[in-house]
Amino acid sequence: MARWLKSLFKDYLQEELDEEFVSNSSDNPPIVGGIYFGSLQSLNENKPNKPLYFLIVDKIYEGIYEVLKVSDHYEFAKNTDVIMDIGTMKIIVETDNNFYLSQDEISKFILIHQLPEDQLKDILIFRDGDVLEGLQTGYTPLSEDDVRNKFKQEEFDQIKDFHLRIFEIMAEPEESPQVKVYKLKSISQVCSLVSAKIQITFVEDTAIINEWFKGCETVETDEFVSLEEGEVAICPDPVKGGFYLIEPL
Repeated sequence: MARWLKSLFKDYLQEELDEEFVSNSSDNPPIVGGIYFGSLQSLNENKPNKPLYFLIVDKIYEGIYEVLKVSDHYEFAKNTDVIMDIGTMKIIVETDNNFYLSQDEISKFILIHQLPEDQLKDILIFRDGDVLEGLQTGYTPLSEDDVRNKFKQEEFDQIKDFHLRIFEIMAEPEESPQVKVYKLKSISQVCSLVSAKIQITFVEDTAIINEWFKGCETVETDEFVSLEEGEVAICPDPVKGGFYLIEPL
């Protein structure tokens, strides 16, 4: 291994931003295909003030995004890294080093570049194992002691906690959508603006209705209502003792 590469790795380990990084980004939502720059410390105050680049590749849940680690140390590129020139700098996209950030966390970084849709697609196809012509990648390390492997391990260690959080995300129960519920005296009070059709379901167990719409806004009315998307109506049946659930189709 060339001495200059080992020397460069030593400099990389000691690398930190000269001052505290403060994002001046706006409240714009994260951009899939966007490359962002900031400080590792802004994600965790116990981390060093190291520069951190990443590429947003997908929105996996509301407010949660999958990102790939990006580095300007293209000299350490492995065969799993895509080398790109984005005009202002040369970078590598580490396709085997993904992690997960919230929208609030991403807002602490600044957008420095946006990849065209076809380039992002090529990166994801390459990550899935396909070989693409014209895509520049790094070298395959010939030994475990190769400095490129050490670089890759250090890159992963920086964001390991944010890589593993996917298991926490998957374990969280999905939130029930919040709807507006009209409590009616008669089914004849309902019409639908979304469709000429409505669906009426009889629910015998009142407790189920209460559980479904716990915490939702409920409006009791004897007026005529028009159901729009995100709205339902319930109407008690005095004979059967249950409820009719009315939804727009």
